[in-house]
Amino acid sequence: MTGLKQTVDTVHRMLRGEIDPDEASRLLKAPRERLAVYADFVRRHVKTALEKNYTALPPLLGPKTWNALADDYFMENPPTSYELNAAAEGFRGFLEKRASAYGLTGFHRALAELEWREWVAYS
Repeated sequence: MTGLKQTVDTVHRMLRGEIDPDEASRLLKAPRERLAVYADFVRRHVKTALEKNYTALPPLLGPKTWNALADDYFMENPPTSYELNAAAEGFRGFLEKRASAYGLTGFHRALAELEWREWVAYS
């Protein structure tokens, strides 16, 4: 493993669960514990970004559904930007794809759209 692109690709594969941390550790020649700390940091980063940008949706859905959505979103969309809020940008599209699996209504999806647009206008 030599280049930055290969490193990023390997870390993203690990974050999405495509390879386990042991395999990532071997490929990156990095301690597994260090990768675990990084993965936990990134997972919290994404959840924080979601909760910062979508403030009404989590309490409406409840902790069980919200946490499951946030975890699934993280697995499918590991962040690629250093900017915290960019990690939440694709969440609306993710909700569209997962609406039936989570019992989301048009109201939930419209609320997510409103909350994102509100954040964009505010920022």
